[in-house]
Amino acid sequence: MKIFFILFFSFLNLYSEKIELKDGTVIYGDFEGFLDDYYVIRTKYGVLSVSSSDIISPVNIALSTEAVSKTETKEEFRIVTQKKENGYDRYFYINSISVATQTFDSNGILINVSGVIKDGIYYEYDDKGNMMAERTIKNGIENGPVIEFYPDGIVKSRIDFKDGKINGKAFFYTPDSKLILEQTFSNGVLDGFSTEYDFDGNIKSRVLYSNGKLADTAKLVEDKKEDSLKEDKKSKNIDIYSVKTINIARGKKAFVYSNNKYIGSFTFDKEYNVIDVTGKVPNTVIDIKDPKNTLSFKFENNWPKELKIIKSGNIEEEYLYDENGKAIKK
Repeated sequence: MKIFFILFFSFLNLYSEKIELKDGTVIYGDFEGFLDDYYVIRTKYGVLSVSSSDIISPVNIALSTEAVSKTETKEEFRIVTQKKENGYDRYFYINSISVATQTFDSNGILINVSGVIKDGIYYEYDDKGNMMAERTIKNGIENGPVIEFYPDGIVKSRIDFKDGKINGKAFFYTPDSKLILEQTFSNGVLDGFSTEYDFDGNIKSRVLYSNGKLADTAKLVEDKKEDSLKEDKKSKNIDIYSVKTINIARGKKAFVYSNNKYIGSFTFDKEYNVIDVTGKVPNTVIDIKDPKNTLSFKFENNWPKELKIIKSGNIEEEYLYDENGKAIKK
């Protein structure tokens, strides 16, 4: 079994490093340490493992004696999962010391627990050392987000759990990071819309569930009427813009669509700073609604110009943006 040694860099600003790879890829993130000959990098999408040979420039990750001393006392939570003929076992480690074991049957049902599992965020690996997931564990079971990864570190899914059951949103992605399925669960069963997307971000199917069963089709009829109105406007060459958002570490990512076709996206943190803009965001106002406020972003020349935070029809706060995407309060 491989021995893992990870140094955590608490003094770095989150997602402050620009890492350029030899294949042209640019990653914004923070170095959390080493895993064999790989850098462990935390990005806004999750944790990536990048081979040192793939990085163009040497990375300055030198630590002072004092910093190393501090990192040695930080707890590292890790799970190693081993498959077997009739199920699988999960071995829990804290700082490479085995503390607990969970045994599951072939249906994924927990049948035995030994040891004590401490609350925390665990990084899960297979028995070959490949990172599989990031799991939030409380009271010995999943409580919080669980992020699964493809072998290259790209996010495969992000699923909310409560008391060991899926509870909330579940997002599933292709190996090239395109959202392909979005579902809503309550207490482990489908409860809400299950929406499937094609590779261009268009809706392929949308089905409403209630407590695990197909719900009344009345809501679906209303949605079809709304879609019909949008198609009518589209036939008159009027662009209809829409936006979908997903929660990521420390912020949100907004996907912008024109007539249901993906055209661009932008990412902003909890202080409303815009971290990046990809594709082509139109010169218009992009409204993002949450339970409390409406975030009204105004874009010009594919870059944010201003932001208004609206609550109950009133403007609560206003921001302007500089050339680096920093939100400056008026």
